[in-house]
Amino acid sequence: MLQIGSQNTNFAVFTFVLLWATITSNAPMMSCEASRGTVKYVDRCPRNKSEWLESARNKNCSRINQNCSSTEFVYHCLINQWENATVEVCALRVNIIGKCAEYNTKGAVVQEHTRRDCRSFQNPCPAYYKSDQAYLYQECYDGVVTTKQNTAISAASNRYIITVKEKHCYIVLIIIFVHGVIRCVLI
Repeated sequence: MLQIGSQNTNFAVFTFVLLWATITSNAPMMSCEASRGTVKYVDRCPRNKSEWLESARNKNCSRINQNCSSTEFVYHCLINQWENATVEVCALRVNIIGKCAEYNTKGAVVQEHTRRDCRSFQNPCPAYYKSDQAYLYQECYDGVVTTKQNTAISAASNRYIITVKEKHCYIVLIIIFVHGVIRCVLI
């Protein structure tokens, strides 16, 4: 039986709060279909603040109507998930932790590019930054091979699906939560 202040109750509350905080903090990383219509493949992304401001002004992301969040879309220029193109896109600003930022065209989401840890670059990124500041970390764009064939393949692969990474994250969190509840009830 659960008793207020017991170790089991504290564990259940902690698990629930952790699960809730993780899901709500990742809400902006959920797919936003409206961003898909703003994708434009480009030869290169802005290299400095003045180029970024000019590109952002031209893209005019604040005019895009979306119902994914109460915040406005902002301009991004990022690598795609296959590292074979750079894309300009209007999307929600998200927190990036220690990796390069990418726009996942399949999931219609800005997220961390798991294969590129920018903390080890010559001009390293901080442990945490906003996704629309990716232009500050130019090494994230190094090695991106852009060809018309790759861009056509990427564009043809656009489908509305939640990425496998997101599915696994939620499954693990749900399992941890259920385990904590069962443990509290049985003890």
